[in-house]
Amino acid sequence: MKASLLFLLALCVTFTVAASSLEEADDLVFQGQFTDAANLFAERLQSGGDLEPAEYEKLAYIYYLGSEFDLGLQLVDFAIEKHSDLSDDVKANLYYWQARIYGENEEDLLSFESLKKTLELAPKHPSALYAFSSLIRRLSEEQEDYEGETNYSQYFELANEQEISTADHYEMKAMASMMNEDFVVGLEAVNKAIELSPARIFNYVNRCFLNIATEDYYGARVDALYLKENLTGEGDAENMDSLLQIIDMSEAMANSGDPFGEGAGEEEEDNDEL
Repeated sequence: MKASLLFLLALCVTFTVAASSLEEADDLVFQGQFTDAANLFAERLQSGGDLEPAEYEKLAYIYYLGSEFDLGLQLVDFAIEKHSDLSDDVKANLYYWQARIYGENEEDLLSFESLKKTLELAPKHPSALYAFSSLIRRLSEEQEDYEGETNYSQYFELANEQEISTADHYEMKAMASMMNEDFVVGLEAVNKAIELSPARIFNYVNRCFLNIATEDYYGARVDALYLKENLTGEGDAENMDSLLQIIDMSEAMANSGDPFGEGAGEEEEDNDEL
């Protein structure tokens, strides 16, 4: 009886620690402190300990957000090999983050295979459906020799039928909607993603382009200036200056009644005739 009681107490402590770590990690991610968030779990692994399934998912997500792509891929392989008893939902999420990392590394075919694994385990995974829709559309349009799945709209429509709640759900909905030129829906989704995860810089890039597409040039400038201030990589400042020029040009063309810049070519043709 005592042994059973001790086991239950130990189990409760384990779940309490896991829940506490997950909540603390969420707070750190919200603040953009990805390294500190990752260390909550990584230090335990490095000292020979183990993680709860939900913690593996969270750490893979944090590695993705923090651009620690090699560590993220290693973690997914380690978790799946070490724990053959992981639930389908957990494995689906791990393969999903693997796919996202492959995408960041421009390894589209590997990303494609990981997304397929995700959807085999969790056919209604919203983020994976949006990601798969966007990926196969891009592959089918950009690669002449592409012979894989092409019906991207069915995945997009199925994703839209799912309940979504996380920052990543909304981020992927925004990206897929942008590819489908549904800019208003995309803007609503990216605003929600930023509300839930304000430290995720990538969403401000998407919102800037969505603001341009919906002719909110003031909003686009605000995002571009925010990005210029917060992006510190080589060439980022110059890229943001170029983006600000694109915003100015887009607004000028919209105000001239020629949003696609077609009049400039016609005017040149008229001058040639003269």
